Amino acid sequence: MSLVHTNRSLKSLRDAGLISVTKDHVRLNDVQALIEMSEFNPEHLSEFEI
Repeated sequence: MSLVHTNRSLKSLRDAGLISVTKDHVRLNDVQALIEMSEFNPEHLSEFEI
């Protein structure tokens, strides 16, 4: 992703109240909404060891 696209995406998420960004942190304000929006499947994580 380009820097411009990244900034626009973050702004969109901030405007929707889904995230908050400070100097040192990105806070996920509504994890469930982010999961639904991104169509995230947590089962994919089972393929990796963290």
